[in-house]
Amino acid sequence: HSNPWWKAQKWCIQICHKLIAIRARNDDTGSTEQFLREFLAKYAVPIQEAILVRLGKLQGGKGYIPPRIVAYSFLYLTEAILPSVTYKALVPHIEQFLETVLFPVMFFTSEDQEIWDSDPQEFIRREHDIVHDDLTPKKVALEFLYELVTQRSKTHMLAFVQFLIAKLQQYQQSDAKNFQDKYAALTIFCTLSTKLKAAEEFAGQLEEFVAVHVLSEMKSKFGFIRSKACWAFCLFSDIEFRNPEIFLHGLRSTLACMQDSELPVQIVAGIGLKFAINSELAEPIIIENLPQILELYLKLLSEMDNDELISALEYVIIRFQEHIGPHALQLLHNFWQVFLRIISEDEEDATGLASLECLRAILVVLTSISE
Repeated sequence: HSNPWWKAQKWCIQICHKLIAIRARNDDTGSTEQFLREFLAKYAVPIQEAILVRLGKLQGGKGYIPPRIVAYSFLYLTEAILPSVTYKALVPHIEQFLETVLFPVMFFTSEDQEIWDSDPQEFIRREHDIVHDDLTPKKVALEFLYELVTQRSKTHMLAFVQFLIAKLQQYQQSDAKNFQDKYAALTIFCTLSTKLKAAEEFAGQLEEFVAVHVLSEMKSKFGFIRSKACWAFCLFSDIEFRNPEIFLHGLRSTLACMQDSELPVQIVAGIGLKFAINSELAEPIIIENLPQILELYLKLLSEMDNDELISALEYVIIRFQEHIGPHALQLLHNFWQVFLRIISEDEEDATGLASLECLRAILVVLTSISE
């Protein structure tokens, strides 16, 4: 990354992103609005074409471009979705770009594996911490994809999802499993979960997706696959299951993932459980196992301060507040200890939300037992 050529490219793409991100402001001269018109008319499309050519080097996941350049390139393309002039120039490239460039960006890289092994807490912060300002290619590429299917034609999503389904079917039928394809496909399905659940075209297919492509991977030999499959089940757990056993299998597997041998899998399961417990089917199992579930949450909170994890436990308490009484004292003690530990740390931005969630959780426990 110290190569002067890469550094020059990084600064060029950053400047280009700043330019296309300019929004016209009211001023006496109108110069900002005029500049934006000129930039879009003369320069935005050629810059976009150059970016697409550069990112094309990543096709198939074999090329290399420094992550910062990839991230700022996707940021530029995200800003190019709304202006009609840049979007029209982008349309002919979208299908191939999504399949050959964006899809491989979702692969679980050697850097991901290194962080997973050496600093699992950092891995979770990158994946599930909304205040963790990390400009990674994955995160920015997924933002580009979500903006594309939100702001523009649904046909982009329909075509890309068919490509993903073909990848999943190929994985299912092959003896030599391509776990990178599976991880990337599940990652994108998770990002598009709200869109897919709202689309009539996929209404009858999502239960099969969960049954065939998700549940089996919750026992994968790879921790990163177990984690992603668990997250996928939780995000799709609110669909209408014609076969209740599929949901119950996923719920039990999620509870099992909370006891996984690898911390990221445990944390993801703990965060995701709040999505699954809204179903009436979940109630008997959660009530039966509530003491163990609360104990698992408290154990996880002793290992990592994460506002999403605290929020998930808070939701469990609210959802089953009539059963919380016997556990209230232990919960209050642990939340207070976590709060004291958090406020003693130096990183204010990273711990602010977690400390707030602790105080909210204490209030929720007190409210539940007072009622």
